[in-house]
Amino acid sequence: MNQEQKTELKDGVTLARLAEIAGTTTAIARTYDQVGLLEHETVEGKKRFHLAAFERLEQILVLNTEGLKFADILKRFGIDAKTAAQNMRAELETLQASLEISRAKIKAISEKLGSRAVQRVNELVLSKKELAELEQLRQSNIRRALLVEQKARAIKTQLEYKNASMSVTRIDLPQAPRKSKKRLN
Repeated sequence: MNQEQKTELKDGVTLARLAEIAGTTTAIARTYDQVGLLEHETVEGKKRFHLAAFERLEQILVLNTEGLKFADILKRFGIDAKTAAQNMRAELETLQASLEISRAKIKAISEKLGSRAVQRVNELVLSKKELAELEQLRQSNIRRALLVEQKARAIKTQLEYKNASMSVTRIDLPQAPRKSKKRLN
């Protein structure tokens, strides 16, 4: 870990950034956080992880690579499986509540704006998707064109080589001396 990352951890980082610094995936770090293995603080409703969480995550990852099972890792840090399951359920309930709040906000906004505005937003989203698909198709066609061009150059080079070797063969072949046939009378 470099000095910049240490400074980031002192200030607090998101779970995704913590996972990145530790060299693991966000999903793995989230699992360890949900069971209560990673310490964090909540600032403005968002979790922030510091150096202690990073060090704990590193320890867990090392134990995991050494072959320790998840339950054994939990025991090693003083968390029993029931507590871990309760923590995960609580996290799930929090996420579900947050999802419901977001859905309610979306519904309220769509009712406020009216169906015409929502329809226009959907059209714009579809347009973006279509544009992305067209861009992918364009990139794919460019790659195909480059491949065809490469093959054409290779074939042209092969033909030039064959023509050159054939002309060299015709020029360089020594002519057999002609023997004159004299008739003996």
